[in-house]
Parts: sequence; C-alpha cells; structure tokens
Amino acid sequence: AGNDAEMGEDLAEEAEEVSKVAEAGESIAEPLENGLMTLSRVPPAKWLATLHLDIVKERNKAAEPPKPLPKAPFFLPTALDGMTPRFAAPLSAEPEAEAAEKEAEKSLSTQSALDQAVSFFDSKVLSGERSVSQGLKFQQLLRKKKFDEALDFLRAQTPSGVHLAIEEIGPLASGTVDELRACLKMFQHHMCKAHLADELQVYLSIFLQAHGDELIEDEEGKDLCREVGLQVEKQWTDLSRRCQKVRCFLGLLTHTQSQW
Repeated sequence: AGNDAEMGEDLAEEAEEVSKVAEAGESIAEPLENGLMTLSRVPPAKWLATLHLDIVKERNKAAEPPKPLPKAPFFLPTALDGMTPRFAAPLSAEPEAEAAEKEAEKSLSTQSALDQAVSFFDSKVLSGERSVSQGLKFQQLLRKKKFDEALDFLRAQTPSGVHLAIEEIGPLASGTVDELRACLKMFQHHMCKAHLADELQVYLSIFLQAHGDELIEDEEGKDLCREVGLQVEKQWTDLSRRCQKVRCFLGLLTHTQSQW
C-alpha cells in the first residue's frame, strides 16, 4: 500500500509538472517515459527546408536574369558664345599617358589582391596540413564519439550548413569509412533515447542520400544500416500500436461506430 501511495504521488507530481508546462505554452523535448518517441521543438518549416533544400533553392531561383536599364537619351554638350550656341569640347577627355598610368595602377592593385589571397590560402591550408588531417568540427566529434555534441552541432546549423557538414565526412572529404560508421552509431545512440525524432529522421535521410553508395561497398556499414533500419521500424511500429490503442479507447468511450 505504501508503494502504491508513493507511486501515486510521483504520478501526481509528473502530471502537475506537465500541466504547468502546457499552461506556459512550452513543449517538452525530452521523453516523459523511457521508450516514448518525442519530437523536437523545432518548427516543421525548418526541418522541411533542410530535407528539401534542393527544391527550396530551385523555387527561389530567379526566373530570368535582371535586364539592364534602358539607356538614357544622349545629348551633345553645348556652350554659348555670346548669344550663339556652339558645340563644346568633351570635358572627360584625358591624355593617353594619364589613362595608361591609371590602367597600370589598376592592374597592380589586382595583382596585389591576388597575391594576398594566395598567401592566405597557403597559410591556412597548404602549410597547415595538421588542420586538414584533424578535419572539420563535425568530423572531429564523430572521431571522438561525442555523439551528443555532434547532434547539437547539426541542430545549430542552417539547412545548407547541415547538408555541408554531413556531406563533408568519409572518404570523399579526406576522411575514412570509420566516420560513416561513427555517424550511423550516432543515429543509433539518439534513437535509443527516442528524442528529437523528427530531426533525426531528416538528418538520417540526408546522410543516406549522400553516402549510400559508399556504405553499400562496406560490409560493416551495411550491417549498421540494417540495424538502424530495424530500430527505426521498431520505433514507428510501437508508435502505431499505441495510436491504435488510443483510437480503440476513444471509440469505446464515445460509442463511435465509423471507421477512422
């Protein structure tokens, strides 16, 4: 009886906490119970734009290039000689030597800017092989198996940044197949928590589209893909079963005979 009373008090506290959150207009991102699938608090428009980034770019592309403005009418310069108008010499006429000097200065400034860009590239990439070997931030997090930080990094990116981060891992980004395996393990890790289900499905879809061909050639990668597929199927099957129960209870309580 004592255990039942304690359990009842815990349930009452949880219900009170949930009601307070609901009254405040906030949503809960963490599962209320282990195994319950929970969505993120991200607006659907954001993860839909991330999933269908190519369609969004195509839709926002300009239908035709901007047309140049029509040329203004040309008037010959005139000047008054007493009361008689006469054509005046153009004021913008420059000596050829001055024009050549300006062209030389322009070419020198262009060459200087090009030299600065090359030196910057040399200092940041060519001479910094250590930074190339370390990889990008998302690669580093996967290599260190920091799966929570890796997901937080993806969630903080723009739709284009998500695609860029996921595509720049693996052999095509000077990495290894181990990074692809680590990314699959990251999805398994977070699916076990059953949180952020909508965002995880988006990231998984983008990952498989970008690296599906590479994973097919790797036996361990194919095994991990199979495990992830079974895990996703199990989660959605459990969710469908719970929804069916809710429908049955609602039909019983409301005496609804129609087919849903």
